[in-house]
Amino acid sequence: MRGAWVRFVSDGEPGWERWDARHPVRRFGNGAPHTAYGPRDRELALWTTDTVDAPQAPPPGTPSELRRGISRLRRNGALRRR
Repeated sequence: MRGAWVRFVSDGEPGWERWDARHPVRRFGNGAPHTAYGPRDRELALWTTDTVDAPQAPPPGTPSELRRGISRLRRNGALRRR
């Protein structure tokens, strides 16, 4: 990660793809750094759904407490697309 910061400061390029519609995310951690595409797109879909005109259920596999919280926000009209 330090090397990426140094490259970015030196020449403006961190060494990985720019963010675009494919949602590339550079992952660091165990093993070699790699690029994952859309690793959190399912969660992002929860916040970009137009709940006023067409409410949709959270994606399968979403924890039940999160589903209950989203349903409560939708009922109260607090979760809307801007």
